[in-house]
Amino acid sequence: MGCAGKILFIEEINDSTGRVYRGLQQLEEAGKLDECEGFLIGRCSRCYPSYEVSFNQLIESFFTPIGKPTITNIMSGHGTYKTTIPIGAKVTMNADTLTIETTRALVTND
Repeated sequence: MGCAGKILFIEEINDSTGRVYRGLQQLEEAGKLDECEGFLIGRCSRCYPSYEVSFNQLIESFFTPIGKPTITNIMSGHGTYKTTIPIGAKVTMNADTLTIETTRALVTND
């Protein structure tokens, strides 16, 4: 599945930043991050640093150089407060105002 024109959402729980880094590196080497229009990054619940690098430091160092719109620390899935992000929906994001808007739900013929 191609990532062209898509917004990538990632989230992690109970993992090391070293392992998260390896996953991001695979996406980068496959050219998937270059294809994306932007990135939504959830909080990393109960993630622990590797090589003295926190999850937030890793995300900043990885995504800032890419230069595409990025919203981080989204509370979704694994915390007290949860934001629903419908996977596959059409969305508009604004990294300046930190807003995400669902513009159309994914419709399938299943």
